[in-house]
Amino acid sequence: MAIQSEVRQFVELIHAKQKKLEGYNGNLFIKNDTILIIKISRTDKVFYGVNGNIIDLLIYSMQEKNIYFGIVLLDNKQRGYFYPGNIIFNKIQKNIWRKANDGDYKINPPLRDALYFKSHEEFEKIFKICSNV
Repeated sequence: MAIQSEVRQFVELIHAKQKKLEGYNGNLFIKNDTILIIKISRTDKVFYGVNGNIIDLLIYSMQEKNIYFGIVLLDNKQRGYFYPGNIIFNKIQKNIWRKANDGDYKINPPLRDALYFKSHEEFEKIFKICSNV
């Protein structure tokens, strides 16, 4: 799967690197030892789908191996939301995020508990605070 231009631009601005994972061709990146899934919504009705198997693997890795991860949800203007792994874990544990029939977690507004940013500079500030949470 090719990386969307908006995602590629954001990744370059935050100095992340693409992370390869066998069997997964999604937008997976690494920044300062934190794995990031970066998604974009280009539709009028904003929604995001995140591969459930990858999220489950990252949660397991977070619990067993102290791996840090998060999800970045972009709009098409380089603004977006950041969910650190601990918030993702809580949303799944509380059954707020559930897997759909296709195995993906569907994330739709309102994006409660997410950390909003208006630019890549704001994301960097949020990331710095959250990357050790």
